[in-house]
Amino acid sequence: MAALARPTDENYAEAARFVLLGLVSGEELDSIMSRLDQLHLPNNTFPADVLLELGADAIAESGVTQAEPIEYEESGTVISPSMSSAASERST
Repeated sequence: MAALARPTDENYAEAARFVLLGLVSGEELDSIMSRLDQLHLPNNTFPADVLLELGADAIAESGVTQAEPIEYEESGTVISPSMSSAASERST
């Protein structure tokens, strides 16, 4: 049985580069996602995990705290570090 393909550090860097350069240049999201789809490995979450890491890094860099969460003006939705735990408590 052949070993399952695993993404390399180079694959992660390439995926992050596609996303960040695409966003900075104003590329359409469908185009960015199409290029990322070409990097997808069967039975693996890559490159979706790259998107999650980029999102988490962006939120961390924004300086979000429980005292000063991100607020979406249109919906009144608030994102803070405690959001996931608060959502878990509401569902029980």
